[in-house]
Amino acid sequence: MKNTGYKMKDIIIKNTTLKREIIIWFIALFCAVALNIYAIVKYDASWIELLTQLPVIILLSVLIYLLIIVVRGIAKTILKIVALLKK
Repeated sequence: MKNTGYKMKDIIIKNTTLKREIIIWFIALFCAVALNIYAIVKYDASWIELLTQLPVIILLSVLIYLLIIVVRGIAKTILKIVALLKK
């Protein structure tokens, strides 16, 4: 392979950004656990399901996190459009 002299740039994620995203994911995880507890109480299921359903809870928290990312992206886009229209 021929060396073209192109060097990839490093991606730098700020510490504050990383902390914010981790906090948002923990909130999503808390919501998923709360939904699981609600379902256990409503359907009178065994409390061991908090552990047995852990992979599902983690997957649900990731889906909630992705939904939050989409909503944040839409909100950011709308705010940019509004700012452009004000100029």
